[in-house]
Amino acid sequence: MSAKSPHSFPDQYGFGNGGGFFCAALKHAGYDGLIITGKAREASYLLIENDQVALKSTQCLRGLTTDETMEQLRAAHSNSARVICIGPAGEQMIRFAIADPDLLLLFVTPHQADILNRCRA
Repeated sequence: MSAKSPHSFPDQYGFGNGGGFFCAALKHAGYDGLIITGKAREASYLLIENDQVALKSTQCLRGLTTDETMEQLRAAHSNSARVICIGPAGEQMIRFAIADPDLLLLFVTPHQADILNRCRA
């Protein structure tokens, strides 16, 4: 995961490495990578299911921990769903918040969760 940090001057790019199966699932779905630009109208998550891609509202997920968010998304979509999410720190744009992939190793480089929140994705 890499992104342009909104907190850096001069402009800098951040990146993080994490475990989990999200990237393998993305490739299995037919994508070599994922680029998110712009900002959604409201807090949302990106759902890729077979050949369908959609933004879904996260209003029912706000304030949940990453573990709780993953449980809710898997209950709504599939137990085999692959998830990278942020928790309350990322929602509050805390600079050192992290993105959590599949309840495994975390993306430990700061700004990743903040950037996901700023995109509202």
